[in-house]
Amino acid sequence: MKQGAVPAASPDLRRMLLAYTVSTVGTLLGSGVVLWIAITEVGVGGGELGLLSGVATLAAGATALLVAPRIDTWHKRSVMISLDLLAGVALLSLSLAAWAGTVTVGHLAAVAATEMSVAILFAAASTSMLKHIGRDRLDWALGRQESVFWAAQLIGPPVGGVVTSAVGPSLTLAGNSASFLVSAVLLAGMSEPGPAAERASTGLRVGEGLRTIWRVPTLRALYVNAVLFGSALMATNPILALFIVRDLGLSAWEYGLTLGVPCLGGMVAGSLSYRWIRRWGRDRVLRGTGLVRVVWLLPLAVVPAGPAALAAVLALQFGLLFTTGLFNPTFASTRMTVTPADRISSVVGSWAATTRLVHPIAIAAVGLLAEILGARAALAVGAGLGALSVLPLLSRSFRGQSGRDVTGDDATAGDDVEIVLARAGRVREAPSQQ
Repeated sequence: MKQGAVPAASPDLRRMLLAYTVSTVGTLLGSGVVLWIAITEVGVGGGELGLLSGVATLAAGATALLVAPRIDTWHKRSVMISLDLLAGVALLSLSLAAWAGTVTVGHLAAVAATEMSVAILFAAASTSMLKHIGRDRLDWALGRQESVFWAAQLIGPPVGGVVTSAVGPSLTLAGNSASFLVSAVLLAGMSEPGPAAERASTGLRVGEGLRTIWRVPTLRALYVNAVLFGSALMATNPILALFIVRDLGLSAWEYGLTLGVPCLGGMVAGSLSYRWIRRWGRDRVLRGTGLVRVVWLLPLAVVPAGPAALAAVLALQFGLLFTTGLFNPTFASTRMTVTPADRISSVVGSWAATTRLVHPIAIAAVGLLAEILGARAALAVGAGLGALSVLPLLSRSFRGQSGRDVTGDDATAGDDVEIVLARAGRVREAPSQQ
């Protein structure tokens, strides 16, 4: 294949990418609707919203830790279809309840927990499934997913807000539910690669993902990087909104621009990632973008109020999402490649569940700093936390290593297998931050 040429997509790959596109667009069109219903129809307050989010996160994390390791021994396509159907039914139940005016806090919590659990478990199953499509297409397919995600992130929430205003939250949720059902139909046309061989009892599998992450030097470095940088991003996101509106004095439409325009960076980067990897190699792209992406965080804390504030925020956020958009698919394909084939779902599920449990702690801590020291100081602290994420990229196990596919005998070798490779984390909630 000519350098940078796009590989031919198999029918299974096309179906999987189309299913991902449909469900992603539907999800982002409906993003915020559950929160809108909670505030406007159920009348929950700030404390109840925090409790609702916390309960849903804990329930989803616990479910993922228990269920994700089992996915390695199940049929991946069947799991993905079942999860799509589960999400569709949960959202449809809330849509009908909203239409009837019978929504309760418990119902909201159950649907929120179901959505989070499905997102984690679907990522665990689809990552394993994607590896069967063909190694020569992994980087390209993940780049396409990244581009779709940021395009939907750019268009989805604003359009979803217009749709909700026009037809109401109940019908918007019904549309979101339908997107999952369409995704399930598309996935039903794919071939089934079959489950991996059983290597351990169900009880032992529960902690296998975390054990694999911690015993493999590369995955351990990746995980630490992901936790640090992801926590920095998640913790500073709400503070950045406060900073933009209160300290910089930007208007509502200018604030909207800061949420939407930078997504173009992620969208463009996702479409370029495959060509960059083909030209410079996965290791160089991963290491370079992993180091550069932290550079955009600290300047946000010193952006002065005034005419140039909007341009400065847009430029910094665009740069952040552009480098992140290059980094994310590179990381995802590398983690998929270096993880033993019979432990992919365990690793991805455990990874997503535990990082989601860590993020609220960082959010609370940085939020408290913002109350005491102000938004600028909190942003600076968050940037410092993000800067620490480069240390795993500079570790001895990372430098000088190349992506080695763990298949065949190595893929089923037992928990003492060590893969001396290295990669880095995942940010925001793009395709494989899961």
